[in-house]
Amino acid sequence: MAIKHLTASKIVGLENMTRDLVAKMITAVFSLVAVDGKAGTQISVASKSFYLKAGNTIDPLYDNQKWGIILNADDDKKQLSVNVLPENQVDTTDYTPAQRAANVEVGRLSKSGAQDKFFIQLVEDWKMDPTADLSAMPLTYDFVTTDHGVALHVNAESFDNTGTAFSWFVVQRGVQLNDVKPGDHSPLFCIFSCGGGLKGDPDVIQADAIQRFTVIEDGVNAATVPLSAVQPTPDSAPIINPLQQVMIAEGNRAIVLFPQMINTQRYVYFATLDMLGYTSADVLSAGSVVQLNPLNAENKTKYKGMNANGRDNRGMRLMLPIDIGDAV
Repeated sequence: MAIKHLTASKIVGLENMTRDLVAKMITAVFSLVAVDGKAGTQISVASKSFYLKAGNTIDPLYDNQKWGIILNADDDKKQLSVNVLPENQVDTTDYTPAQRAANVEVGRLSKSGAQDKFFIQLVEDWKMDPTADLSAMPLTYDFVTTDHGVALHVNAESFDNTGTAFSWFVVQRGVQLNDVKPGDHSPLFCIFSCGGGLKGDPDVIQADAIQRFTVIEDGVNAATVPLSAVQPTPDSAPIINPLQQVMIAEGNRAIVLFPQMINTQRYVYFATLDMLGYTSADVLSAGSVVQLNPLNAENKTKYKGMNANGRDNRGMRLMLPIDIGDAV
């Protein structure tokens, strides 16, 4: 798969980070549609809110299933909201997401889509001191695009051992084994986690540790409500284990798994989320790079380890694709 990995570090404040990220998203063929609630592409040093549309470079089914991303940063409140949703569910008067209920937005990456929860909450979820200066918690992000999806991981530097000071999402079409691209009916899934998801304790399950929803699929132009990706719920099976786990096989081989067999409200799809690897944090460290081949492709893919979701680097570690690897 075609992969582009962009990263930045030493960023002070969510607003600066979001402006930098938007600039990189544009280089990855996202199209900037609106800034601070108004149609336009001019970004100022004070801009805080952005709406960008995806494109067929990162989604082969985009032309018939258009979608986009809304980002809204606030340094004063130390929060960043993110919405991933079909374009028809964006209000074109002020470029805000549609309301599902009084306090629930469509496509919002927060607990149950609640409007009073956020993709990043530096104090409540990331457990930062509310009196701390923003310069005391510089930010790093990894932004990845492939030919069938996009991923983002944001973390506070030097807080790796907390298990809480990071958030991430993966938005992609599932791909079947031995295929090189998604099928014509493959839905667009979003999987995300806010503040590590487990409050730093990788031995106790939290239903909202990692959530998932269907952004858009063939014939359904509406995002679904976020559900647990780690516990069974009606018509939804868990697809990932967020807890402390054994990932060593006989022969001292490290194991990395990828979510498979994912369902929407209509069908189960025999597809793999190849942009979302995970393993035990005891097996691989943050920043380590390994070559894997989850789809039996002609070339392996290089995956980079992200933050662990438990204190003292325990629990689960996310692995994101960053480059093409060696030929098989």
